[in-house]
Amino acid sequence: MEEVAAAAVDELEGEGREDVSDDKVLRTLARYFLQDLVEIFYPELAPEIDFQKAEFLNGKLFARFRKKGHVRPDVAVKLRTHDGDPQFGIFHAELEGRFTKAMEKRLKLYFHQIALEYDDPPVIAAVLFKRGGGPKAVERREVVRRMKSWVSNRFYYLAVSLSKCLAEEYVTRPQSLAPALAALMGSEIWDRVEQKLRCLEAVSRAELDDERRYLLTNVIEVYLDLDEEEDERFQQELDKGDRKEVKQMVLTWQEQIAASEARGEARGEARGRAEGLAEAILRVFKSHGITLDAENRQALVACRDTALLRRWLDKALVADSAAGILAELDDAK
Repeated sequence: MEEVAAAAVDELEGEGREDVSDDKVLRTLARYFLQDLVEIFYPELAPEIDFQKAEFLNGKLFARFRKKGHVRPDVAVKLRTHDGDPQFGIFHAELEGRFTKAMEKRLKLYFHQIALEYDDPPVIAAVLFKRGGGPKAVERREVVRRMKSWVSNRFYYLAVSLSKCLAEEYVTRPQSLAPALAALMGSEIWDRVEQKLRCLEAVSRAELDDERRYLLTNVIEVYLDLDEEEDERFQQELDKGDRKEVKQMVLTWQEQIAASEARGEARGEARGRAEGLAEAILRVFKSHGITLDAENRQALVACRDTALLRRWLDKALVADSAAGILAELDDAK
């Protein structure tokens, strides 16, 4: 169990719980629970799709967006129907949410880029708002470019306002992913302690391998982080005899978090070397008059592969632009 869950710890959390980002959570969950994600939000389309043939599209497809300072979609995937017809999907997470022209403009660019590359625009497109969003919990929105009665472009996407969805309506759904999403929702009948218990109970009953069970438990623990008084009540509930499986699952999660922190301490020296190399690359770029946008700069600083960073440093010393390194940086993400 330790080796299996360790991969999930490192993938979802990076260097610790505080570093969890919503886009990273969505990317990880989509890779492990893509079918659940489509079944929950596109139930009428899910039966038509052969999920065994899903292909996640890498960063190269959206490299042009990064160079222009645009944010790429968190998840872009090529799907196929059972008849072999290609279909495409986009999922994106928004921390603070409201419908803006800038966000919808990015979606339009994603649509056009996929259509240009593959001759087919996405059929599935969803934006998950952690907070905010629209007046409805789930809303199908239309984006139209028109001049008077003439329409030149039209596409649709699903706007999911998680904070407006009700946890009690999702936690009992058959998809394993549903109780983890319910941890990001509100409730009309449960307080946070009860909501956390219900979500964890649903995960404990699901037929999952250790890695997927850990990932879902981690999402619930991170997004339903209780205060001291709530945690005391939560622990009391866990000690009840009918919650032995949930308690064991939580204890396993805690052990993995402790092991992850220990690995993080052991990696501290190597991380320091990696950060020093990344800083050296940035200084060389600056001396050459080359600037990186915030997203590429963050990705470079986050890189922990010292051999790769040394190679990039060698390239930076003689480069006239950052293009070559940016292409490798996209591949490394």
